[in-house]
Order: sequence, then C-alpha cells, then structure tokens
Amino acid sequence: MLYQTVRTRGSYQHNVRNNNGLTIETLQKNIPSIFAQEPHVSCSQKYIYIPTINILKGMINEGFIPVQAMQAKPRSTDRLEYAKHLIRFRKFNELGLSNPETSEIILVNSHDRSSSYHLMNGVFRTVCSNGLISGDLENNFKVRHSGNIIGEVIEAAYQIVGYSEETMNSLQKMKQIQLLPQERLLLAEYALKARYNISDEDEDETTEATAEKELPIPASKLLSIRRMEDNKQDLFTTMNVIQENVMKGGVSARDKNNKKHTLRQINGIDQTVKVNKLIWSFADELKKIHQPMLTF
Repeated sequence: MLYQTVRTRGSYQHNVRNNNGLTIETLQKNIPSIFAQEPHVSCSQKYIYIPTINILKGMINEGFIPVQAMQAKPRSTDRLEYAKHLIRFRKFNELGLSNPETSEIILVNSHDRSSSYHLMNGVFRTVCSNGLISGDLENNFKVRHSGNIIGEVIEAAYQIVGYSEETMNSLQKMKQIQLLPQERLLLAEYALKARYNISDEDEDETTEATAEKELPIPASKLLSIRRMEDNKQDLFTTMNVIQENVMKGGVSARDKNNKKHTLRQINGIDQTVKVNKLIWSFADELKKIHQPMLTF
C-alpha cells in the first residue's frame, strides 16, 4: 500500500492507494473529509447533504471497491474537514495488478460547495502506476447536491462501466499507432502548455502558474523515458511517458541564462484532473487522425 503526505506551497494533500482495495478504517484515518457529518456553514438550505461515506458504502455494496483516495487542504483552515477529495474505484473482480491496464471510476466531491459529485472514466497503468483520466465528455457525469444523490451517483458509475470497454478498445488502437517524431513532440508541447496554464481561480488548492512567456523546460524533456519498457514510439506509450513526467515532475533543464528549472510534481486534485484530461483529449485527437489507417 502507498501512503504519502505531500506539501504543495503551504497546503497538504493526503494520498493513499492499495490496488487490492482500501478499507473504511484506512480511509477514515487518512482522508477525513470523506466522513464529514455535516456540510460547511457556507452551504445554503437548498444544499442537500449526503456525506461521501454514504456514497462510498453504496458503491461498495454494488461491487465498486476504492483503491485510491486523495484529499487537499484548502487555504481556509475552517474548510479542512469539508475539503475536496478524490476516490478511484475498481470493480471487485479487477483488483490487484494482474492486468497491464485496468479500468477505474473516479469520484470527486466536497462538502463546502466547491464541487458537485463528479464521476469520470479512468485507467490505471501498472508498469508506471499512472492514473489516467479520460478526456471524453461522454464519460463524465456531474450530480448536484440535490435529489436522489446516492442513486444518481451509482447509476452514473454503471454508465461509466458501460463505456469502459470502449475506452480499453481505444487504448488498444493507440498502441497500434506509431507516431512521427514531430507528432510526439507536438503532444509533449501541448502537455507542457496544459501543465503551466491551469487556472487556480475558484480553486481551494494552490496551483503552480508561470508568468514567463517561454516555458521553463523544452517539451522534448517530457519524452524522456524512465524505464526500458517505455522505449517505444506508439501513441499510447508516448502519452503515458509524457503524462508520467508531467504528473510526477523531476524533469530538469537549463535556460539560456544557464538557470536550472525543474518540473514540479502535480499534487492538487483540480490540476491532476484537468491536466490528465487535456493530455488524454489531445492524444485522442491524434488517434482520430490516424484511425483510418488502422487495420484489424
């Protein structure tokens, strides 16, 4: 099991993962906002409060097991117990690390009005522990804090499961597509721009922004591989190499003044979701361009 507490510019984010499933006790110890017993005082009377733990138990009863959870610390300390949190689920029969890629359902919520229940389609890649998030809008569902929340969230989860086979087929197509060097660099450039142009407006998490007109490192650095298994030119592997470098950071370069810049790890929930989705979306566009040339 992986458990870490990471510091992001004055805020803390907790991140716990176990591919065999997380227990309620582990979540309660590490991700307290899941268990808030009431909404933040800023919520109006129209706000229907259903704690995430009720959703979580409903998902578990339907065979969706939590394998990862994250919580951010907001700028305001009075929102700590109500902060935005993210949970990744797998179907019970897909637990463990036996598959190279596994479908996951991602749930984002908060108890301070900063987020509705937001469900997305995800994929976990075992070799590098990459948690991908689909940028396909059809595979995303938002449930407002009103009406039959638990039922609507579970229904959305089953709809995402329905899309999961399509998503996995899409990944197989990406594996067949061999990219030209300029296409790989184009995907890296897009990912780097997405990394540095995420707005922190109306967010509870501190995001990193840059005022520089020139990006601090060349996009080609995002194509640096971390393991020999990724020494490939196909679209799927390229997307994962870029995504891993963007999300985990550590990539360095010197500018024209010989000043060293190092890409910092992304820890914020909002940035994690947005950057992931943007990288996926652009990779999917490249897939569509090449798709007429695929043979089966």
